[in-house]
Amino acid sequence: MSKSIFKSQLASMKLLLYISIVGLFNSTLAQNSTEKREKYPTFFSIHGNAILPNTFQQSKTLTITDSLSSSTINQKVSRSFGAFLRQSYNDRFSIEAGLIYSIRNFNIDMEILDSNLNASTSLKFTTYDIPINGLVFLRLSQNIYANAGLGATVQYKPSAVAVITDVDGKNAFAHVGLLTEKFAINLNGQFGMELRTQKNGFFYIGGSARVPFSNLFVFQSSYRHGSATTSNAAEFKAGYFAIDFRYYFHTIKNKGEQPVQGPVVE
Repeated sequence: MSKSIFKSQLASMKLLLYISIVGLFNSTLAQNSTEKREKYPTFFSIHGNAILPNTFQQSKTLTITDSLSSSTINQKVSRSFGAFLRQSYNDRFSIEAGLIYSIRNFNIDMEILDSNLNASTSLKFTTYDIPINGLVFLRLSQNIYANAGLGATVQYKPSAVAVITDVDGKNAFAHVGLLTEKFAINLNGQFGMELRTQKNGFFYIGGSARVPFSNLFVFQSSYRHGSATTSNAAEFKAGYFAIDFRYYFHTIKNKGEQPVQGPVVE
């Protein structure tokens, strides 16, 4: 099962890389194609972040217990990467949309009650996110801008995940991240600083928060000892804060003779 997950993640990374290259190529060629695009320039960026668990909406851990066993799932530091397109309407306002591939990491601790048997395992959960944000900028110096943004993310969850743990040959656990819906809506908020250069693009660092309106998945724990089986489940929202890094490629302008707008008159 681990090989198939690795192949799936590798294919996803290749897809995102291809989309990023195509987006860079198209956005670069399109900068000077029309007067409208000169007035409202579009910038392409590559994105990466570190996802940090938080307790804003819900504890970063969730424990479910039945008569025979107990299981605790704990959010760990995770990561995401992808690309953004930003359209600027002036120096103070922009709209930004992206495609993000996220890998969420969780640790699961389990124990059999009234015994000294326990074990640990890990679980990975992947999502594809399409964030759309409105950004407001404040110019702090000639090249440095602060920004704040608010928006929403459409989140796609491709599949449920599961891991089976054999504790001692007689006792076993099955932990599942069940999906109640394939798509979800999250609220975004961000604040950051960026350095803008004419020749080397924009460099951005900031913080963001993701507030889910529904669960990320339903955490189900099942315990088996011989023919005896118990099972329990609870919703897990798993909101987070993140440290974001982005690089916006600079606009390449045609240094030669500019094309004539309208019909050519000889």
